[in-house]
Amino acid sequence: RPYVIGIGLVYLCTWVFLLVFTLHQAANTFTFAGDAQSYSDAAGHIVHEGFYSLDGNIPYTDREPGQSLYLSVIYTVAGVRNRTAVFIVSGILYFFASLFFSRSLQTIATHRATDIPLALLLSLPSGSPLLFSLSREALALITFLFFAGTFLRLLQSPSWRKAIIAGVLLGWLILTYVPFMLLPFFLLPLAYFLRLPMRYAIVVA
Repeated sequence: RPYVIGIGLVYLCTWVFLLVFTLHQAANTFTFAGDAQSYSDAAGHIVHEGFYSLDGNIPYTDREPGQSLYLSVIYTVAGVRNRTAVFIVSGILYFFASLFFSRSLQTIATHRATDIPLALLLSLPSGSPLLFSLSREALALITFLFFAGTFLRLLQSPSWRKAIIAGVLLGWLILTYVPFMLLPFFLLPLAYFLRLPMRYAIVVA
C-alpha cells in the first residue's frame, strides 16, 4: 500500500544517513568496543577455528553464542570485521521483521490500526544505535519481532508448521539474549488463556 511504501522510504533515507554517519566514526572506538568487540572476536574464531572462543584456544561460555553465530555467517560471506555488511543485513532484516509483525497484528486489529506500530517500529529504532552496533540487542529485537508475529498467526490459525517455527525462533532468541529463557513460563498460561491447543504451546515453549 502507498502508506507502507512511504514509511519504507522514510526508513531507508534515515537508515542510509545513519549508516554513512556511523561509517565515518572510528571502527575501533565506535563499533568494535566493549561487548561488541567480544562478540566480533568470537565470531572471527568461529569462522577460522570452527568453535566459539575469544582467543581461539579455550571455548567461551560466559556469553550467549547467538550474536557471534549471526556475525560469523555474515563474516564468512563478506569478510571478518566487515561492519558495513553487518549493518546492511541487520537493516534489511529489521525492516522485514517490522513489516511481518505489523501484518501479523491484522489477526487481532484492522489494517489501519496496524499501520501505527509499523510507523513506530520503522522510525524510532532507526534513529537509535541499535541497528548500528555489533551487540546482541539488534538481533534480539529482530528475532523477537519475527517470533511475536509467528505466535500471533499461530493463535489465529494453529498448525504444526507455525508452532515449530515459533519454537525455533524462541530458541534462537534465548541463545541471543538469555533473559528470554523466562518467556516460556509466561507463554504456557497465556496460551491456555487464549485457548491455544496445549500441544502447539508445548512445541513453542
